[in-house]
This record gives sequence, C-alpha cells and structure tokens, in this order.
Amino acid sequence: MIAIMSKDNGGIEDMSVGISDDYATLSAGPYMFYYGYEYTDDQDNWQFVVLKNREKIYDCLASDLGYEQFTDTSEVLLAGIGRFIEQIYIERNGKKV
Repeated sequence: MIAIMSKDNGGIEDMSVGISDDYATLSAGPYMFYYGYEYTDDQDNWQFVVLKNREKIYDCLASDLGYEQFTDTSEVLLAGIGRFIEQIYIERNGKKV
C-alpha cells in the first residue's frame, strides 16, 4: 500500500492518498473518492463512490465508467474522478464537455 498524508497542502487540510491491490482512495477536505471492495452492488461488483462529509453523493460501477481495460485500482479511481467531474459540468451547463 502507498499512503501519502499531509496537513499542509496549499489550503486543503487532511489530504491523503491510499493505493492497494483491492482499493484506491483520495481524500481532500470533506471529499473522499474511493474505488474498491468496501462499496459493492448486490452482485458484489466493486463501485467507485464519492462521499462528502461521509455521505455518499455519487456512485457507479467500474463497468459503467467504460474503462474495463483498467485493472489497477488507481486507474479506475482516476477514471471515476474524471467521470464525476464531467457529471458536475453537465449538471451545471446542460451539455457535455
């Protein structure tokens, strides 16, 4: 596992990154981005989730990201963060980037 933690990240307190073979996570302020075994659907498929203040605000299956070729948890985490940002843009602007 790789873990990076710091209290001084240019204004974002409590920032951390964790990468293992069965999960990857990025926490920054009130947000946590997670992909791995702790969040699954009813068929035990892993999910990418975004939590804000420990409440789930977004989730999707890795297969729904369209990145089945990624096998590394950090790759799926990054793809999920990208999809989440795209979703926010669509909601705010009414169109895809």
